[in-house]
Amino acid sequence: MQNFKVFLLALCCVVIGATCACAYEKEFIGRAYVITVVFSDFTVHVYDPEGIELFFSAVALPRKTPKLPIEGRLLRIERNPAWYPTKNIKAYVLKTQKIVLPDIVPPGPDNPMGPVKFTFEFFTPGADQLSKMHGTNSPRSIGKKATAGCIRLYNEEILAVADLIEPFLLDGEEIRIRYVNRFDDNDALVAHR
Repeated sequence: MQNFKVFLLALCCVVIGATCACAYEKEFIGRAYVITVVFSDFTVHVYDPEGIELFFSAVALPRKTPKLPIEGRLLRIERNPAWYPTKNIKAYVLKTQKIVLPDIVPPGPDNPMGPVKFTFEFFTPGADQLSKMHGTNSPRSIGKKATAGCIRLYNEEILAVADLIEPFLLDGEEIRIRYVNRFDDNDALVAHR
């Protein structure tokens, strides 16, 4: 049933994405690739500098929604990342799952980062280093508010978007990240930097 819900969500978002040109993405036409996380739809979209959608996927979102919109840029893509759980994450997992987490979880099937991690620099005041975007060892979390702050994709999806974006990043292309509530969200964002 959950897979069917994610499928329906994905189908609806493809239709919406094909018919709705987001004002945020139009702002950067000809200037940058844009990764947009849409909180109301539990989706991520990647646009080229001409505003053409190159990628779309369902995501898991933070349990606590940050103040939106948020803007930043992609700093790096790391393949086979290790995970260093914070003190707060360790306490949450101990309380909710009765599991004591180690200081480091190496790459592999038990790593919550999955096979790829995107690191961002956020420009929006108060966003600081809000979150990463990465794969998951918990595919059932996709389509839900289930994270401490990160954006999760299915492992095959994060690999696909990394394969798509990484060559542009390595060539020095600007890749922006935006967190918005809805596709038609017209809240002002920090000016292009």
